[in-house]
Amino acid sequence: MSAIIYNGITLPYAYTTQFRQESRYDESDTDWFCTKFDIQVEAIVNADYLPLLLPSLVGKTDNAAVIMRAVYQSLMQPRRTLSVQMNGVELIPEATANLGSAWTVDAQNGPRPQFCSITQLNTTNFLILWHVIAHYWENNIVTPAAAQDLIVRNRVWNNVLYNRWSESIEIDNCNYSTRIREGKFVIRSDNNQGKIADQIRTQMAVVGLPPGFLRKSSRYTVDPSGLSLMYRVEDQEVFKLPPFPAYEAEGEYTESSTMCDAMRYGEVHVKLKGSKTVDQAQLVLTAASVCSSKLKLAGAFLVGPADQQARIEFTTLSVGMYENWVDCRIKVLFPANKIRFRGIQGIRRTVTTTPFTDPGAGGPAPQPQYPIGGTASFLLQAAAYYDPSLVATRVANGVQLSAGLEVGQAGLIKES
Repeated sequence: MSAIIYNGITLPYAYTTQFRQESRYDESDTDWFCTKFDIQVEAIVNADYLPLLLPSLVGKTDNAAVIMRAVYQSLMQPRRTLSVQMNGVELIPEATANLGSAWTVDAQNGPRPQFCSITQLNTTNFLILWHVIAHYWENNIVTPAAAQDLIVRNRVWNNVLYNRWSESIEIDNCNYSTRIREGKFVIRSDNNQGKIADQIRTQMAVVGLPPGFLRKSSRYTVDPSGLSLMYRVEDQEVFKLPPFPAYEAEGEYTESSTMCDAMRYGEVHVKLKGSKTVDQAQLVLTAASVCSSKLKLAGAFLVGPADQQARIEFTTLSVGMYENWVDCRIKVLFPANKIRFRGIQGIRRTVTTTPFTDPGAGGPAPQPQYPIGGTASFLLQAAAYYDPSLVATRVANGVQLSAGLEVGQAGLIKES
């Protein structure tokens, strides 16, 4: 004999019961992440069953039509406690102790009643055909000491159901690579910590940078159910990394001479960009240091004996007022030097060295530290549950939500 209990309604003496269990796999059909319970029950009820159906109505009405309407309304509410017992054995994975009596929601924003069909047999007897679908993350490893210990419990020690991703590489005509990772992870709505998907982003969607790459972009999207987060991370290979604390750098060094090599000039130009949190004054100091160090490597000393110093022709410094960038430019006249008097033939090999980036020139430069949430640190949220039958409300970030509970937290607070 079986007894189906949902939202406080007991359907006793089931005429027929379909109890179907299906394994659910991720989109790649690789990882099992939960079990789908597809349950249909057909039962005959009448007013005499009121103590089982709706104890709250005992002594208040014996009208079968009123009873059946109340039964229908209760059976069709989503995210309520579900129990299926056969021969005294519970077939639904039991709630864990740390969730307690407040536990109602399953792992996939359910249980979700599908339909409730009521057929009148006579003035006091009705036939109910009820269908519900629920998903639970079962503990499939069961080693009971005795048969009575064979209880399948809902697993609690991990919030994430699965995390799958793919990678692609694009190689341009100069052999620079762009690595792209696209993935998706899914959490359980009955997670015992009440977390939403984006709060687990740092654990599931963090991708380290390969050496010699910069982070080009990161994109995160939470789906409307609030249970899954899609992510896309793109990394671009670069020739040389920017000096700390810059996130992006560009620059050039130019040597030129006048007619008959009478005078030779060196000019260096560096532009650095930083994130919102990078001190712009530090960018200025770094840009100036790169420029002066580059001139020193080229033989144009800005300090030292007067006959060995290069003469500064001009210097310019520009800073962004509404964007965090700095631009430094220095042009010098080389001192008289026989070795370096023959134009381009006298250019040193160090002309290709970049200060604070190349080994031996203050480098290698560290890769920028990209915060997983950016400098804005946005927390992605999906729509909250909305159930007009619930009185309880939640406050999120100081904003009063409408009736209902936040996605991922419906099972952690008692619902009225």
